[in-house]
Amino acid sequence: MTDKGSKKKKSPMELSLRLLRGEGKRVGIVERRLPIPGKFVTVDLWGFGDIIFVDATRKITGLVQTTSASNFAARVRKVQEGTGWIDWLSVPCNRIEVHGWSLRKRGTKQRRYEVRRMEIVAP
Repeated sequence: MTDKGSKKKKSPMELSLRLLRGEGKRVGIVERRLPIPGKFVTVDLWGFGDIIFVDATRKITGLVQTTSASNFAARVRKVQEGTGWIDWLSVPCNRIEVHGWSLRKRGTKQRRYEVRRMEIVAP
């Protein structure tokens, strides 16, 4: 994904939503921000889901954990440390993906977002 002239860095959430929509998937945010004074607290669906998607063509539903490339390995562990992911994947049409985003510079002006994408599979 090329970032055409925008100086503002995009969030992993924004990038994953755009990627999934570009693939024709229906998406929704399932991560919640808690209103705790003086703290920034977010809660993921079942401890790992930031985004839910439906791919009507392939008849699958998925949850995505999205992050920066530098936190990718930690987020894969986060998904696998809980028990919710096993229950989610026990349904044949369900999927889990982890997206890790990085911003690569090309030349002096062009920047490009790149994603590392991994599907988590049942044990």
